[in-house]
Amino acid sequence: MDRHLGHHPRPDRRPHHRRSPPPRPRELIPAALDLGFNNGNGRKDELNENRGAVGWGEAYVLQSYLLMWEAYRDLYYLDKTIDHADHMLATRDSVRGVTDWRGLSLPAWRIYWPYSAGGLALADVLGRPSLRLRTAWTFAESLGVTVSAGTNPGTFKITTYHRDNHVGRTHDNLTMDPTSADFAVPGSTRPSTAGSIC
Repeated sequence: MDRHLGHHPRPDRRPHHRRSPPPRPRELIPAALDLGFNNGNGRKDELNENRGAVGWGEAYVLQSYLLMWEAYRDLYYLDKTIDHADHMLATRDSVRGVTDWRGLSLPAWRIYWPYSAGGLALADVLGRPSLRLRTAWTFAESLGVTVSAGTNPGTFKITTYHRDNHVGRTHDNLTMDPTSADFAVPGSTRPSTAGSIC
């Protein structure tokens, strides 16, 4: 039995009539959906510093336009894609003349809280920065760091705990001696601390 709605009899035995084709998508999408999202501008004019607006917002707008182009071959969607891409390219750091945390202005988009890496500089007893800790956790401000004496004499311990994710790590018996296997600086021979101390 054909289960297509157009051939399935109604309870009163009258056949269903096929509906006429729906309107072309561009007749509905711009007015109802495209224009409904920031008047058709998506997030093209926002900066990526705003909670990753380019990566977490505008990227999906571009994808939507390209999917509509692939499905319907309507130039409207290519024009929208080009317009939005031009706006995104104009917000790159190198175009705006802004720098990242290293002081570099690159053809890229910098990002801030909550998706950027967190960092903390620990000072020695004289107050000089001596060890930088980094984490890739989102919402890095929720990561607590405690430095205490290590189990072995002359060493120290770093304990981290992410309050939102309920995850903690402890790195014990660390030292600032670069000749030691327990050297705390990333890139040392300790794989548990290299680049991922938090």
